[in-house]
Amino acid sequence: MPERSDIPLLCGDIAEAVERILRYTSDMTYGEFLADTRTQDAVTRNLEILGEAVKNLPEPFKEM
Repeated sequence: MPERSDIPLLCGDIAEAVERILRYTSDMTYGEFLADTRTQDAVTRNLEILGEAVKNLPEPFKEM
């Protein structure tokens, strides 16, 4: 279980990953995204970061 001081850091990691995903994809169509493997890789990496951060949150936070 993470320490209480880790929770804001984890939430920050989640917010940053979401912001990056949105920034990378906001001006793209779905077709453009499918054709751009570099953006796909960047989005995939940020989804991994997001998932790791969520996994490390205490259960009460996951239920929000």
